[in-house]
Amino acid sequence: MKKLVLTLAIIASVAVHAAEFQWPGWNCKDVALLQEQLNLAPTDEWKMTISIVLACAQNNPADFATACTVIDNAITALKPDATDTERISRKKQYAFCTGQFTDELVAYCQANPNPYDIHVALRHHGTAWAKQRLMELIMQIKLTPVQAMNCISVFVAGSINGEITDENMKEILRKLDLRYTDLLSSNKEEWSPVVAKIRTLLDRYK
Repeated sequence: MKKLVLTLAIIASVAVHAAEFQWPGWNCKDVALLQEQLNLAPTDEWKMTISIVLACAQNNPADFATACTVIDNAITALKPDATDTERISRKKQYAFCTGQFTDELVAYCQANPNPYDIHVALRHHGTAWAKQRLMELIMQIKLTPVQAMNCISVFVAGSINGEITDENMKEILRKLDLRYTDLLSSNKEEWSPVVAKIRTLLDRYK
């Protein structure tokens, strides 16, 4: 009897494990697998992500404009009242995470600015648009400490290359010091390295 109970427990455990949600990845083209994982998706966020990847796997968009249409349709089917901001971010996210439509993605970010641009701008930090956009975003939205540090590194590189004057760099750092010192009260451990880096650089530009 004990052996039977143990065997049934093992079978149940295997069955549960087999039914667990597993993210197939942004570039998955296996329609059957994506449909299976869509049914197992644990949250609305995951359902939306899987639905978009599934729709693109089924339609195989050849360009970004077509991908946007496919993504719009997938979003509407799942969430008809999705905001424009959500739709724009999802389109950017798909192109960014799959590594497709690079030039079109940057152009789309320029035409439709929103906070998701931080990811695209950091990846393409060598362009004039990216540097300008990072300067805007680092002051407008709350970044993660890692994102903030990466932005500052981009500005330092621009200063070294002569793309940002010392006077402009000093002004950028002063504003960043005010903004990120204010965040110390929310999480000193996370933000102290960011503030320390800003102040070390400020000493250089005095």
